[in-house]
Amino acid sequence: MGGEMDNTEAQSSQKTSKGEAKILGRTISEWAESPAPDRAMIADHIYWTSYGKTNPKPAPQKQDVSGNKPTREKFEALSKRWWIDTPQELQADDPGYLCETCRHIDFTYLINSPILQGLEAIQLRSLAHILENEKSGFCCLVASTLRDVIGGREIDTTVAGKPVMCNMRTLPIETDTRDPRQILLGMEPTPDGINGVRPIYSLTLKDETLVSEINGHKSVTIPQIKHDLVKKWYNDCNHGNCGTNPNNSYGREMPKSFRLIDVDSDCIVHSVQKPRYVALSYVWGAARVLRNMKDIEKDLEVKGSLLERAKELPNTIKDAISLTRKLGEHYLSVDSLCIIQDDPDDQAEQITDIDLIYSSAVLTIAAASGDTADTPLAGMTSNPREFRQHIEKIQGISLANRPAILEQAIDESVWNSRAWTLQERLLSPRVLFVGKQRCFFSCQHRQDAFIESDDVVEIGLVRKFMPEVFKSDAPLMMSSWGSVNISSYRRVVKGYTSRHLSFASDILNAFEGIANGFRPLFRSDFVFGLPRSELDSQLLWQPSGPLTRRRDSISGQPLFPSWTWAGWVGPVKCNTDENLSRIEWIESDGKAFLGQDFRYPKDANQDVTRREQYRAQWKEALENGVPYYWERDNPRLWFFHPTAPEEQSALGPNLKAQQII
Repeated sequence: MGGEMDNTEAQSSQKTSKGEAKILGRTISEWAESPAPDRAMIADHIYWTSYGKTNPKPAPQKQDVSGNKPTREKFEALSKRWWIDTPQELQADDPGYLCETCRHIDFTYLINSPILQGLEAIQLRSLAHILENEKSGFCCLVASTLRDVIGGREIDTTVAGKPVMCNMRTLPIETDTRDPRQILLGMEPTPDGINGVRPIYSLTLKDETLVSEINGHKSVTIPQIKHDLVKKWYNDCNHGNCGTNPNNSYGREMPKSFRLIDVDSDCIVHSVQKPRYVALSYVWGAARVLRNMKDIEKDLEVKGSLLERAKELPNTIKDAISLTRKLGEHYLSVDSLCIIQDDPDDQAEQITDIDLIYSSAVLTIAAASGDTADTPLAGMTSNPREFRQHIEKIQGISLANRPAILEQAIDESVWNSRAWTLQERLLSPRVLFVGKQRCFFSCQHRQDAFIESDDVVEIGLVRKFMPEVFKSDAPLMMSSWGSVNISSYRRVVKGYTSRHLSFASDILNAFEGIANGFRPLFRSDFVFGLPRSELDSQLLWQPSGPLTRRRDSISGQPLFPSWTWAGWVGPVKCNTDENLSRIEWIESDGKAFLGQDFRYPKDANQDVTRREQYRAQWKEALENGVPYYWERDNPRLWFFHPTAPEEQSALGPNLKAQQII
């Protein structure tokens, strides 16, 4: 045992070329500058590494997933501390009964385990075995948790002929590493409809005073949205109480054609001066949506017109109007009603300004509780929320499931799978995510999100464990500082091209707001989705999955050039490895130039001395192996190459799609 621990410590503790000691890949000084949860983790690791040498626990047995009883020889584990060699065996009708696998698990230890324990995935039995053994308290709790995820559908116990195997690991609850751990359930392979892990929590004595004795259940979900709480969230953010970088987004001058729903007068209005408004982000889906058209445009501007057409309004929009009114706001932006749907000029103008529309909203309502525009918002009077909590007493500890967390309720929703909603999520300073079981509030100034909850264990905050597409050293996916422009662009494009569009031709329209947001970071416009200032490197994008040509649904002809990712349907990854300018561009007048020529200021293109002076204004470093540059007087903006402001540089390659190949 001691030898194993010594070896583990040796592997996790190394030295840099400068002789600095490294623990788990970082020096002590790097750990000291890390976020608080990371500092707590490494302190926990050092303590338990030392503790484990003098307080060993007997080596556990390996569980046999085939159904036989686990044996010591077959089991391999990281910590070896949660295993019970000779557990108490109770009768199946005993309230504390556990199956032959669960009874060997020390749940008391796991709930209070060191954070490093979370590195180990503890293998359980097959999903089929768990569903068939619901007399076992923990198996019953697992089954109940999974059924809550998929609703009334039958749970698949095999995937492609392979049995689904279950495992679990521990993780701190929310942001405090000192609290009791939660247990995360995992499955491999993953059944349809169950993505990611599912949490199970321990209940404290304070929790248990709230537990109803009726069938051992209680509800921890609030049936109706707490409007006052939601309003406090976004008003606090607007007033600078949410972070060091407040964003008073509302009150901007908007285009003259910009329309809004007046929720007090139930009609469409326009030319509102510096409006304060809420925006709606939702999925149209197959629902029949009332659309603002040329022939009814004037009718919809009459007071009470939307009330008269209430039967034509889809439920999502009706509830969004009602929610906006309950929040005390007066205006709501909804694309189907605020853009003339059969006017190409109006559509083009509004799409061009989509970044302004969402970034100027005081709040964006993300309707993540439904898959079409006709689904009522969960938590409104027409669609109260329900959640049945299952509680089991395991080894003297009350364990229970809880409503879905942010990454499950929102990131796995239909709403989050649509291409259009990505830019709406990214561009909005504040988002109220309306999930099926509760609401979440996220803003651009914090790395945690507010959660709507009456549960005494949840403190009202949850750390935003962002999906891969949002992962960044900075809080924002499209960060204007603290992230290399090309790295942020790569994350966005990777996520965007994995999403779904109803109309293939919308691939660039649904990216327009994102491109506008990126323009200051690249100091150039975009050419078919590629930043003009980095065309030489971004032409090297690669597929990260199957691709098919993006074609017109009627003519079958390609919609966009083959050299851009927009010309293809499927996920891609952009180049961040090759930053040398190897492409020679030939202009129509026969003049040849390289990419670096149009990234330099115009007066430095042909002047070697001026070029050297310009380069001296920049510093260079590496981020995860990616070289980046920043101006000495502006260290917060990081570029893939030194790039002059757009008004000072040459135009760059003039690529046109006169002939799409």
